[in-house]
Amino acid sequence: MSILSSLRSWLAISLWVTSFVVVAQSRFFPEPDWQAWVDQLMTDVDREARVETERPRGSVAGERTAMAIARQVWTDNLGRDVAEAARPYRAFKRHNLWIVTGTEGIERPGDGPVLVLTRDAGAVVLIRPPLDDDQAAARTANPG
Repeated sequence: MSILSSLRSWLAISLWVTSFVVVAQSRFFPEPDWQAWVDQLMTDVDREARVETERPRGSVAGERTAMAIARQVWTDNLGRDVAEAARPYRAFKRHNLWIVTGTEGIERPGDGPVLVLTRDAGAVVLIRPPLDDDQAAARTANPG
């Protein structure tokens, strides 16, 4: 194998790897951004509210269970395409609540669909569809 051929192979591999890194970075938000969004959501959510059409699912011990419930609730209420398009999901535990959101294709943390449910009873507190482009733009213009 000639040096030129080796250089071409190395360059091709480097470009391929770089393309994955750029795509991954476009969806990465620092943890403080996520925490700020969760903190803001916690001030906006009525912790005592319940979505009456959703039955409590029992104690939700872990984030994987919370995400599985979110996927099912979003599928039932927003459509399978919305639930699948939002993957991967993020889950946060605050006090007695699980907050789950989709992360695919979002401009800011929390732009994807959101589900809030109680940890102790699995009662659904909030179902919010993903923000459309206008809502996301308004949220960017007026943060908080």
